[in-house]
Amino acid sequence: MRTHLLLAAVLLLGPAALSAQAAPPARVARDFFRLLEQERWSEAAALVHPDRAAGEKRSRVRLLSEIEERQARPFDPRTMDPAMPEPVARYLARRDSLARTHFDPVADEFARVRSVEEMRALPAAELMARHLEALDGRAGCAELTGRSYPEPLVTRTVLGEVAEGEWVHVVFREHHTNLRRSAPGIYAREVKVLPLRRSPEGWRIADVGPVRAGAVCDPVEVAAPPQT
Repeated sequence: MRTHLLLAAVLLLGPAALSAQAAPPARVARDFFRLLEQERWSEAAALVHPDRAAGEKRSRVRLLSEIEERQARPFDPRTMDPAMPEPVARYLARRDSLARTHFDPVADEFARVRSVEEMRALPAAELMARHLEALDGRAGCAELTGRSYPEPLVTRTVLGEVAEGEWVHVVFREHHTNLRRSAPGIYAREVKVLPLRRSPEGWRIADVGPVRAGAVCDPVEVAAPPQT
């Protein structure tokens, strides 16, 4: 009877789906890290818990909507200090205008997304894939240094896991592979924790926060800023 049930599951779900459902938390974390290294963003996003993906979309749309609204309003420094001298007010207003020109919060957070309206139109899983792509850092470092980065800037090694109720916390170490030579002291110093919890599809990543801010451009390779 058990063999018949297993065969039926394989036929209905397929071997890959069945394997994904049966994968233990540490295996899911390793698969997630491997997919990030291979730039397979949609497959990596599929390992994020659907509740987390939906929650991230809601919170990011709300936050970035507020930022867009603030950026659309003209900035007058004298609303904070009516006695501010006119030259100072002009300088601060110009600095704010330049900062707005070079700061694109949506593009910083999501690859190939240019507005909050585009964010709203994307399914939560696809928006998560765009977010993971933006976190990767290779494109940003290439823009700064003029170099290509075929290899990942960060690799991650699973060290172990700790179970806590319906959660499992996977401990991992980040290796800043591009800093191996220029900054060996911080090449592999980051130890972090990735939380996972069960979903109908099996163990899934409950928070992508631990993989944020992982990629660092090598300061030796960064191009000198243009002279003004």
